[in-house]
Amino acid sequence: MKIMVTGGSGLIGQRVCERLRESHDVSALDLVESPSGDRTVVADVTSYDQVDAAFRDQEAVVHLAGIPSLLPDHLSIMNANVRGTYTVLHAAAARGIRRIVFASSNCAYGMLFSKDWKPDFLPLDETHPCTPDEPYGLSKLLGEQMCAALTRRYGSDTTCLRFTTVLFPGSEKNRDFFRAVNEPGGMVAQTSLNQTGEMTVTNAGRLWGYVDVRDVAQAVQLALEAGGGGHRVYNVGAADVCSEVPSLDLVREYYPDLPELRRAERFADRPFDPLFSIDRVVEDLGFSPRYAWRELAAEVV
Repeated sequence: MKIMVTGGSGLIGQRVCERLRESHDVSALDLVESPSGDRTVVADVTSYDQVDAAFRDQEAVVHLAGIPSLLPDHLSIMNANVRGTYTVLHAAAARGIRRIVFASSNCAYGMLFSKDWKPDFLPLDETHPCTPDEPYGLSKLLGEQMCAALTRRYGSDTTCLRFTTVLFPGSEKNRDFFRAVNEPGGMVAQTSLNQTGEMTVTNAGRLWGYVDVRDVAQAVQLALEAGGGGHRVYNVGAADVCSEVPSLDLVREYYPDLPELRRAERFADRPFDPLFSIDRVVEDLGFSPRYAWRELAAEVV
């Protein structure tokens, strides 16, 4: 399969290209050449003419390009993530490309950056309402809706993968992430904007979720190769919580008023089972996360 990976020069993109190259003909599209030497089309995803030319003869698209976090410049986020996604999808449709994988985010639920976000139930799965109130999460939710529209209009196979926090082996950034594991509450920092525009931090916004970039690449490949699924949305995360504290204990401490805890019996045998549920992607695509946070933490001790 001939696959174009937008954002292929980025940290996630390089890993995705590396894995897909093992069995497919892969090219990257990015604003800069890939440092790993991948065949790269230098283009801007907000330019229809550039994207249209790059998509000639392609059979599938993995859309990773965009601004990957909340920045003060909200208009830039919406331009890159919303306009860019619409441009990519529109160009793919015009070229007859019917297989799309879109990199979404757990922020589409309202997690991490939205004000006063709390889950309606845990473990949080794909049936949970999406209520983002900030531009990054909103941009990802809009991207998912645009994918659904593409499926309705053209019959395209669109798969949206909601990644939780992505970790990279050997990265110095892991040091800051894991520094908080043994602090009260573990890795639960939620960053949000208060009414005066200042960044504030509260607990429990991440649901102690994470995923290794190598497992991200696995999920992308599975989504591409599955095909025939119409429009699908999946959570993608690790097989455990990023905490030394068992999952139920975290829920009791940080969500004492949680309206509903589903399938609590599963934690008896698997006390660190994720609260960001990956059941659907495991069942539908055969996703099997291989990498755990303790291995990565050992690299930065």
